[in-house]
Amino acid sequence: MRKPLALLSALAMSGCVAATVPGTSPTPQGASLQQRLTGAQLINNDELHTLLPGGQVAGRFYFGPSERDFSPVNGTWSVNGNNFCFGVEVSEPFCGPAEISGNTLTHYSDGGTMIWTIE
Repeated sequence: MRKPLALLSALAMSGCVAATVPGTSPTPQGASLQQRLTGAQLINNDELHTLLPGGQVAGRFYFGPSERDFSPVNGTWSVNGNNFCFGVEVSEPFCGPAEISGNTLTHYSDGGTMIWTIE
C-alpha cells in the first residue's frame, strides 16, 4: 500500500537556496547534472516524475494501493551548475545542491533532503 506523500507537505512551502552542504561533493561523474537528468524519471516512495527537456516535469503522486490511484501533477525543473531546482504544483521550486551517485540523486534544499532513484 502506498503511503501519503511527505514531499507534498514539504512542497507547500516555497523558497530557494543555493548553498553548499558541508561534507558533500555535489559534482556528478561523467555527464553534467543537466545531461544526466534530462529525460530521466525520478522515483521516491509514492512519486514518479519525468524531467522533460525544456524544464517541464510530468509526474504522479500515488495516493492508494493500486497503480491506478494517482493524481497527475506538472511542474518545472532546472540546473545551474550543481544547483538543482525542482517544483511540482508550487509557485516556487525547491533549489539547492544535488549529487548523483550511481542511480541515486540526492537533493539538498530548504525543503529538506530528498533522495530519488533515477530511471
